Amino acid sequence: MIEKIGDWERSHYSKQLNAEMDSQQAIVMGWVRELRDLGKVKFIKLADREGFVQIIVKKDMDEEILKKFKELGREDVIAVKGTVKASKMAPNGVEILPSEIRILNVSERPLPLELETRKTPAELVTRLNSRFLDLRKHEVAAIFCISDSLKRSFFDYFKTQGFIDLNTPIIVEAAAEGGATLFALDYFGKEAYLNQSPQLYKQMVLASGFDKVNIISRVFRAEPHDTPRHLNELVQMDAEQAFIRSEEDVLKHFDGYLQYAIENLNKNCAEQLKLIDFKIEGLTFPIKRLPYDEALDELKKVGIELKWGEDLTPEAEKKLCELYNPVLITKWPSSVKPFYCMKEDDPKYSKGFDLLLNGTEISSGAQREHRYEELVKNLKEKGLDPVDFEFYLNAFKFGMPPHGGWSIGLERLTMTLLKLANIKEASLFPRTKERLIP
Repeated sequence: MIEKIGDWERSHYSKQLNAEMDSQQAIVMGWVRELRDLGKVKFIKLADREGFVQIIVKKDMDEEILKKFKELGREDVIAVKGTVKASKMAPNGVEILPSEIRILNVSERPLPLELETRKTPAELVTRLNSRFLDLRKHEVAAIFCISDSLKRSFFDYFKTQGFIDLNTPIIVEAAAEGGATLFALDYFGKEAYLNQSPQLYKQMVLASGFDKVNIISRVFRAEPHDTPRHLNELVQMDAEQAFIRSEEDVLKHFDGYLQYAIENLNKNCAEQLKLIDFKIEGLTFPIKRLPYDEALDELKKVGIELKWGEDLTPEAEKKLCELYNPVLITKWPSSVKPFYCMKEDDPKYSKGFDLLLNGTEISSGAQREHRYEELVKNLKEKGLDPVDFEFYLNAFKFGMPPHGGWSIGLERLTMTLLKLANIKEASLFPRTKERLIP
């Protein structure tokens, strides 16, 4: 029978219980992960967000509790009020002797996904089809606690650097990159798109006097990728700064943010890192700056030859990170960078850069072109019509300061830092060419 929660309020998560609370009262809530009946004594393994707590049901307990135990099944939702008892044999060194159990909801069985870690793990596609169950596994939930920490660290770090957190439109009329890889939608009879980047808007904001801004937003890419490191919907974290002397003024924030984020992970997510059996190690700071031409020379030494002007292949990215990890590839050919990227004095090179970590590109950025005439020229060179970008170009007619910045995908960062096999593991409900539900 399903019961109401009544006036009960959770007093503790499982990890908050400890042996020093012996004989104290507690209310815990969660899912029945496992049931064991040894006759004289019965066990309920209760799972909550933080971990597990063991509930002990003895044969001399109230008849109502014994009856409730017989009614329970795996993944039923329950609340338990009882006495904490120190026990060296139990998880966290404590167990609970219940005085009352309330069954808040019941689960269908069999389960579509096995939750016990000792069983053979399901394929990723099976896990994603029942993602709500998959996320009950603590080692899966740990990934998102780590991702949350990376996002919080981004906000907190840039706050300490004097940046202002802003939001920009997701529904737009023009593409940031000028490409056709956009999801179109009807906007009151007009054609509009889901934004692929806040790039144009964060630059426009710098012309408004907000000279240091950071943005955390969803972006959308209508690219039919089918790879372990691409999504069609993702969380992007952007930073943009005005009155810079060179791209180095924004590059330094890679060092600052990543070291700050990793420090916070080791301090605040030690339990989650332990759950996924992972240590963050082997990273060197300050980050090595490696010009594109030198990167090609390094690759040639190890048998990887790329034509000048080509993007780096996954194999090349992996090899460079065997030499320097992480590494910033700077001074890219202008031909492979967007129109808003400033060129060097030698115009075949740009002030653009990419960040590689653990063998994967995770971020791109540049010193931007802030001069109106040069920006229009760049648009035309890329085969784009300046008329389509008039709303953006207007910001450059009335005093745009020198500026630059970068963006980093949260899911890509999480996947790469933790060395996950597939970016879908770092996305709560991933959107790809083949997956629109759940």
